[in-house]
Amino acid sequence: DVLLHVYAALERANMPIPYPRQVIEILRDRQRDRKRIEELRKRAVLDEVELFAPLTSAEKDALARQLQATPYVSDDVICREGEPATSLYILAQGRVHVVREAAPGGARHRSATIEAPAYFGEMGLLLGSPRGATVLAAGDVMCYQIDKRGFDAIIKARPEIATAISEVLAKRQAANLATLEALDAEQ
Repeated sequence: DVLLHVYAALERANMPIPYPRQVIEILRDRQRDRKRIEELRKRAVLDEVELFAPLTSAEKDALARQLQATPYVSDDVICREGEPATSLYILAQGRVHVVREAAPGGARHRSATIEAPAYFGEMGLLLGSPRGATVLAAGDVMCYQIDKRGFDAIIKARPEIATAISEVLAKRQAANLATLEALDAEQ
């Protein structure tokens, strides 16, 4: 009876009974979760890029672990014409412009636009030559970068990729020459 009266009095006074509470907080290793999500994103991009189609699932998983995420924002220079080619870029999200420098301090001429999913920077790696063009981010861009050592390991494991890259290389060089000829004609 006493408890009922106490309860009724507390209710009239608009005072809730402070029942004992226990808060259980489950903490996860967020860094591990983020890393796993990033690996899944990398793997999804590798599945979309035709260059890596010949790779097995295990090879794609191994490659995904080697990729380094490199985000860019509008007008960031991803790579500059004339720099040594030390890596291949896999464009996972966004769009980039490939431009040629006319002269130091001169105007830039856009020769191509590449949209995700795609890759670029393979010419310098295959030919051992400096970058042939400057690549600029056109908005928010996410690239994954693979260095020359990792790229060479892929080529050794799957020589047919070299053939696929050579075909793309020939097409891009022909397109670049056509663009340069068009620019020369305009000038």
